[in-house]
Amino acid sequence: MSKFTNTSGRTDYLHVATLEFENIKQWLRDYADHHFPAGCVVKVHNSRYSGYGIVSRMENCPPTHLAVMVESGNVWFYHLDTIVVRETRPNRWPNWIRVYQINQKKAELAKRAKSEVKHYG
Repeated sequence: MSKFTNTSGRTDYLHVATLEFENIKQWLRDYADHHFPAGCVVKVHNSRYSGYGIVSRMENCPPTHLAVMVESGNVWFYHLDTIVVRETRPNRWPNWIRVYQINQKKAELAKRAKSEVKHYG
């Protein structure tokens, strides 16, 4: 008996379909990770929101969507086909994104300095 047959010797199509579904989900996640890495700036355009956001990584995000933090600080899941472009030119970003990134870097530096003080102190 192969891993695709059930106890009666028939092909277990549900098992085959589940494996295929898992493969497709992984392919979509790999695609999103490659083209839209966490922290990159993207432009979203759909019926509820049109503007820029920062890609976040969330485990509960469906594989057909991308988790994007918008100006309000909320993270929304946007379907991959509503992501217009990965914007790499900072001069096109709204000011809130630059401020957010500066604050993230400050927090990271403060955390690193704090851990070094604990390590050496």
